[in-house]
Amino acid sequence: MKKILPLLVVSILTLSGLGAVATTSEKKTTSQTLQPELLVDFTGGFSVTVFIVNIGREPYKTETNIMIFINAPIMLVGQVSILSVPLPILPSYLVYVDSGLVLGFGKCTVTVSIDLDKDGTINAEGSADGFMLGPFVLIRNSTPIIFTP
Repeated sequence: MKKILPLLVVSILTLSGLGAVATTSEKKTTSQTLQPELLVDFTGGFSVTVFIVNIGREPYKTETNIMIFINAPIMLVGQVSILSVPLPILPSYLVYVDSGLVLGFGKCTVTVSIDLDKDGTINAEGSADGFMLGPFVLIRNSTPIIFTP
């Protein structure tokens, strides 16, 4: 009985997958370029916050604007925000910009556009579905945007 019990436990763990351990010897590296490259992501809360990380090897010094557009059935304050990115963004540094006060109700779509030129050209854009309850924005499944100027 003493020999059967450990074999029974090991076989149950192995068959259920709980005892399996998978390892990979693959080395994970991030793509580093010589020019600046921005990784942009956004999240909700009591406003929409856009996080910007320079994943390139050179500082980012170009003046860039970010537009945050919130489309909700009832939108009272803060539907469109156009913000300037603080410069310079050094490699591996994180900066963020905030949309400020927003106020709305219902299902919403949050769209973040990057590098809004003087002529209105949008170079990169990402959007996510969410829900607004007054000043609170809940964003689901935002996809990071990679922007190379």
